[in-house]
Order: sequence, then C-alpha cells, then structure tokens
Amino acid sequence: MKFARRLNPGRPNLIAFKGSFHGRTIGGTSLSSSKEVHRKFYDPLLPGVNFVEFPNCYTGKYKEHSAERVLETLEQMFKSYLSPDSISAMIIEAMQGEGGYLPAPLKPINFLKELRNICDKHKILLICDEVQSGIGRTGKWFSINHYDVVPDVITIAKGLGNGLPIGGFCASHERMSTMPPASHGSTFGGNPVSCAAAYKTLEVIERDNLLDYVFKTGSEIIDHLAKELSTQANVRGFGFMIGIELESKEKVEKVKDECFKENILILPTGEKAIRLLPPLNIEKALLTNSIDKLINIIKKV
Repeated sequence: MKFARRLNPGRPNLIAFKGSFHGRTIGGTSLSSSKEVHRKFYDPLLPGVNFVEFPNCYTGKYKEHSAERVLETLEQMFKSYLSPDSISAMIIEAMQGEGGYLPAPLKPINFLKELRNICDKHKILLICDEVQSGIGRTGKWFSINHYDVVPDVITIAKGLGNGLPIGGFCASHERMSTMPPASHGSTFGGNPVSCAAAYKTLEVIERDNLLDYVFKTGSEIIDHLAKELSTQANVRGFGFMIGIELESKEKVEKVKDECFKENILILPTGEKAIRLLPPLNIEKALLTNSIDKLINIIKKV
C-alpha cells in the first residue's frame, strides 16, 4: 500500500477482492475479506479500500459472479462513485488462498488480462499477491504466469524461505528506485540465514526441474480427483495448489479428521473446501497413494 501510494500520489483508494487474504497487519487486514475473525476486533481499519466480487465460475451458487459480471461492476463503480483517477492500485490473488482455492477464470475470458487492460487504461497499478501461490507452487514461478499477464508489483513469502521467515515485494528497477533510502524496511529484513535458505530453495527448484514436475503431476492429480469425485466435489487448481469443494463445512471437518488418522494433513479453506499443498519435491508414489486414500475417505464420509 505504501509503494502504491508512493508511485501514484494523490490517489488514496485501492480495490481489493472479496474472499481475499493479504495478511494480518492493519494494512493487510484492511485489504482482506476472507474471514470475519481477521477484521472484527480491529476497527477502524484503513480507509480507501473498496471490495468487488472475485469471479467464481466453479460452483452453481456463485454463477452470478462471472468474470464478465465482475468487470461490468468495476466499470459501473468508475462511472457512478469511484473515479479511476482516485485509485492507486488493484490487489488480487490470481488464485485465492483463504477464499477457497479459486483460480481466476481463464475462459471464456482471461479475467486477469482484462484487469490488466483496465489498469493500463486508467494508470492503476496491478499488484499480485503471490505469498501462498508463488515460487513454483502452481507449476510456474508465479500463479499469474498461467494468465500471460505481467503485474506491476508481486508480493512473495511462504515458499521462498522453505520454512524460514522471509518475504518481500518485487517491481521493476525503475519503480523500486522511487523509494528513497530509509523510507521502507523492517527490523529483521535481509536476515542472512533466511536469505541463504531462499537462495538455495530457488537453486533446487531450478536444478531439479520442479516447475515441470509440479505442473505435469499436479495436472494428472487434478484430473484424477475430478474424475473420481465428479458427483461429490468440485476440484480446481494448478500444480500442487489444489482445492476440493465439498457439500458442507461439516463434511470438510469430518474428512480432515479421517485424513489425520491416515497421516494425511489437509486444511480447510473458503466456506466448504479443503486445500492440498504437497511439497514440490514429493515422491510421485507417495503423492498418488495419499490422493487415493483421500478419495476413499471423501466417498466414505
């Protein structure tokens, strides 16, 4: 938010998407709307954040939240009460994490490409939050790479340190150079141990060709899950970032408990979905065996 307002001075407003999660600081919380507990105790949050629906073409309940409808809503906002000249940035997850592992639609229209066009037209920065989905998780370095779109800013963390604490944001050298020395930083920023871990993580991903492995194996797993659970669940995702939406939150909890008994760790996300996040270098035999156990549990429960 600081960077966006630095690059677009005099534009106090931002656009974020419902179901999003961008962190637990006051700034990150102000941009998030995935769970009530993240926001309810911390009012007043920062002003100037405007939410629009995240397009959902995966479940019948949300058919009205098509990519076309969301884009129409944006244009209507611009015409009626929120001048695009007042907006410094839009921030989005190409694949929502806490919102239910929902990828932005690619068909019938490429939603992120349309957002890119809107941002270019109005000189609005496009920020992509890749904290959960980046660093090879979806079979590409960043989830937005699936959409053939280049954002103005990318945020990164989780997978970068492979368990050690490190995070950051990336932009062009020209844009980053607009931040004066000492205008931004953190107490433990640049920690040498975390930086060494991040460097080695990137090295191993390239050395072991993990992007191709994750994309191809993940595609096979997603197809297998969709076929086996065609009447029980909605399956979506890229690579090793897979969402399985079930019929109820109660069923999600039962599946989670049964999986734990089989030494399989899963985590709920969204209203009634589970997320699968296997290690990028997991052995294929172990992964397929775990997936088959999960399928049997879902069918049984």
